[in-house]
Amino acid sequence: IDIIFRFARVEDAQAIAEVNNAAWKDDIEEWISAEEVIARINNNPEGHIVAETTTAEGKRVLLSVIFSVTITTEGEFEKNIPKTLADLTNNGTLLNRHNASGDTRICFAVCVPDTTAVLGKRIKGISRELIFAERDIALRNGQRYFLTFSPADKQEFHERKGAKLVMRIPNGRRPGKDAVVMQY
Repeated sequence: IDIIFRFARVEDAQAIAEVNNAAWKDDIEEWISAEEVIARINNNPEGHIVAETTTAEGKRVLLSVIFSVTITTEGEFEKNIPKTLADLTNNGTLLNRHNASGDTRICFAVCVPDTTAVLGKRIKGISRELIFAERDIALRNGQRYFLTFSPADKQEFHERKGAKLVMRIPNGRRPGKDAVVMQY
């Protein structure tokens, strides 16, 4: 199966929201609307990557998405990284939050639902490819730091891909759900 990785587009908004919500099916607080996706894309046009394929019937299908924001930390992560996802993303919109000239790219959601329903089989490695695509963009843009702001239960997932723990933030995703900041 050929998978294309590309920047998200406004016309993808509904499909991206559906992919996000399917990936977070057991965590409704992470669900988003098409309108929120549009705001994210408009406020950070090169901050979100989708994985797309074409089915045997010739239909284009979005398989997954990764969202990011760029801020300035000057390497002082404890001091300069917001302590909640809502603050990091300005309640998910990135309005007045994204700083294209910042030195730190932070991925705050990797959304990869099970591909079995769409393709008839599970495709492995998409999350890894999305993360490294974002890392490559950070390098291309001259950003010194590439981090994730993830649910704490994803720490091991990121460590298996080579990331190191920067800090754990109690209630960082939302009340009752800690976050971990990981550095690649």
